[in-house]
Amino acid sequence: MLYPGVNDGITPPTILSVSAGTVSGTAGKGQMVEIFVGDSSECASYVGTITAGTTGNFSFPLPTPIALPFVSATATDTAGNTSELSRSFRLTDVSRGPGSGLPADFTLFQNYPNPFNPMTTIRYGLPHRSEVTLTVFNVLGEGISELVEGVQEAGYHEVKFDASGLSSGVYFYRIRAGNFVQTRKLLLLR
Repeated sequence: MLYPGVNDGITPPTILSVSAGTVSGTAGKGQMVEIFVGDSSECASYVGTITAGTTGNFSFPLPTPIALPFVSATATDTAGNTSELSRSFRLTDVSRGPGSGLPADFTLFQNYPNPFNPMTTIRYGLPHRSEVTLTVFNVLGEGISELVEGVQEAGYHEVKFDASGLSSGVYFYRIRAGNFVQTRKLLLLR
């Protein structure tokens, strides 16, 4: 369904998580993302705007706790074309344990797809609010991309890594969250 003024050529953003006052997700690189809330899947109340980073990721701090149960977003490219509303993300109560959606331990998953060309997704889990850095390194141990840097809430998180401009080969990604450190290998094939 398209809304007035909407261009069907723009892909809506994907909301990956909403926790403790932050909406996180992915959109096109550098796109303006508008966040909406509502009491049904048709989110109608505008909350704010953020620009997706060079990897397409965004993290929007909500000004106040959300009282309405649904969050959605639109994306606008540099030419002014706007997507339709994203799939609504339904908020649930935060709890810990089986089926709660919160990890019991820190976790760094294998990227997918792997091997990849040129985009891959890296997923990780935080059992509690933590200072997080997620960095990609070449085989010489040189940092080539800082994907995440800052405090993040408990839950599962995803980040896209765009290896455009890098040559084929083995790379590594490392997460540091509190005292937890883990490294995994990824393979870029052109």
